[in-house]
Amino acid sequence: MSTTKDKYVDMVVELTRLTQKEELIWKRHYPRESLNIDNEKRVDSIFVTEFENEDDEVTYLGLYELHFYYIPIIQQGHASGSVFYNTQAITNVEIEKAQWKKMIVLEILDNNFDSCLWKFPSVRGLRDLYVEVQRQDSSVDSFVNSVLEKSKKDKK
Repeated sequence: MSTTKDKYVDMVVELTRLTQKEELIWKRHYPRESLNIDNEKRVDSIFVTEFENEDDEVTYLGLYELHFYYIPIIQQGHASGSVFYNTQAITNVEIEKAQWKKMIVLEILDNNFDSCLWKFPSVRGLRDLYVEVQRQDSSVDSFVNSVLEKSKKDKK
């Protein structure tokens, strides 16, 4: 019996496959305001696609790279995790080597792309999906084919 996490991994693999076959087309959008409300997290753009199920119901998916300010903290001699919101509120802790980190986020969005209805957990394969979506959005395949065609013509 597969776990929920395994199902999410399988879903991400299938989304990647559908994107590679261009059965899923992603469009770049400006991120909603709530993703960039402070200086400790940033989203440059969000990719959105429509997924239609067998019942013709449409689900909007959003995919983006979240840049966040990661602060490993030591409290009373042991690591207590990471904090990336409200750094002014941290007191009586030793802050070690704060740095920017990145993570890929996959969400179900409302019809206007203004709100997240569900955020999928971070699972293996999300980075691969994101890279594939970027490849599709950049039209790099068309560019590569054009360069190769030009090269063939120049050799004749």
